[in-house]
Amino acid sequence: MKLTAESTVVNDAKINTDIDGAQTTADNAQSTANTATTKADNAQGTANTAVTKADNAQSTANTAVSKADTAQATANSAKSVADNTAQYFWFKSSGSDTGAHISEKTQAQFEANPSGGNLLARSNGIAVRDGMSELATFGTNTRVGLASTRHIEIKDGGLQVYQDSSRVMGHFGYGLGTAENGTAIAPYFSLGIRVEDSTVGNYSVAEGYETTASGYVSHAEGFRTKAEGYGSHAEGYNTTASARGSHAEGGYTTASGQNSHAEGSSTTASGDRSHAGGIGTIASGAEQVAIGRYNVADTTNLFIIGNGYDGGRHNAFSVSPSGNVVVNGTTVHSSDRRLKEHINYLGEDADEFVRALKPAHYIKDGEHHVGFYAQDVAEADTWDCMIGEEMNGYMTLGYMELIAPLVKYCQHLEERIAELERSK
Repeated sequence: MKLTAESTVVNDAKINTDIDGAQTTADNAQSTANTATTKADNAQGTANTAVTKADNAQSTANTAVSKADTAQATANSAKSVADNTAQYFWFKSSGSDTGAHISEKTQAQFEANPSGGNLLARSNGIAVRDGMSELATFGTNTRVGLASTRHIEIKDGGLQVYQDSSRVMGHFGYGLGTAENGTAIAPYFSLGIRVEDSTVGNYSVAEGYETTASGYVSHAEGFRTKAEGYGSHAEGYNTTASARGSHAEGGYTTASGQNSHAEGSSTTASGDRSHAGGIGTIASGAEQVAIGRYNVADTTNLFIIGNGYDGGRHNAFSVSPSGNVVVNGTTVHSSDRRLKEHINYLGEDADEFVRALKPAHYIKDGEHHVGFYAQDVAEADTWDCMIGEEMNGYMTLGYMELIAPLVKYCQHLEERIAELERSK
């Protein structure tokens, strides 16, 4: 075949074109290969990451298994200890014994037969129990001993020693108590048996059996005594001092007047600053004194001696504010001859004395009287026995001394009358 120059050029151009196409194809193939390599590298990285995560997951799983094994071992150990020492723990979320329990029985065993020693931890403290009975509690309020028997409690009111569930044997407190004009914080003290929550006064002392010192700075002692007034004092047996500064002592006495005093048995001093003593006496007037037994109560006399009986009151003696004396009985003076000396019987001197007397009517302390002036009697008293000792600068007169000369004067009159009769 004959080649010409023109055909040669064409052939060269075709060859060049084929070479360029081949080069392009080769370049594309290289790019594809590079892309495939990159993807392969990325896939390898992803696979490596997945392997790492799988390894981590395996490690975590192994750790969890190890912890589970440890927990199981701990549980087994706890169960072994519980089995060996008979101590079990459980929590109850409702009911009267809500809280965490430690018992010598399992929960099922305890609930079937609630007995034996156990601890109950509540939100407000811990209880030491025998079955369901609480032997001691520790928390906001602390108690040692069964509440129904003798026990000790420490709470807001202080330390209290109980005889049983409601009676207090001893109380050392510092807290809210009764003050003179309301309530205030102050210490108080009681010793003996008293009713729980009975009122306690500030700075008061109660001692004995079921005593109450509810007044401010009051003092009650003995058996069921009550000191209710400010600064009052009740002592003895069933006595009550209810007013400010009052004092009741003995048995069943009551001092209800301010600064009054009742003593003895079943006496009452209801008047301010009054005094009742003996048995069944009543001093109801201010500054009144009643003694003896079962007097007639009044508010006027200053001094009364009763001689009545239960169911029949009576006065033997009384003195009014004006000094009037009422005697319901006979006034007796000692008059045995053996007690006297230098005895001289009255004669004409008695007549002279009576004739010298000056009976008068007068008003004293707003009341009308008839009698004598001490000064007049002193002038006629030749025996110097009628006038007594002065009282606050005033003269006194012994009216009893007037009887003897008056009697002698009457005897002389009788003699004269007889003589006149005989001379007719």
